[in-house]
Amino acid sequence: MYGLVKSKKSGRVRTYELVPKSLQTAEDWILDRRKLWEKRLDQLDAYLLTMKGDDDDK
Repeated sequence: MYGLVKSKKSGRVRTYELVPKSLQTAEDWILDRRKLWEKRLDQLDAYLLTMKGDDDDK
């Protein structure tokens, strides 16, 4: 992500500051990825449980 942190230099001292709006954008993106992977893992879990059920029937 671009612009998560701002920096200022005053003499030899450099000060860093977080940019809340950019952090919110990053958080939203991460949340979207998390939802996607939770859905995929839930689907994998359901599939594996059906596979296990098929083995129990044999």
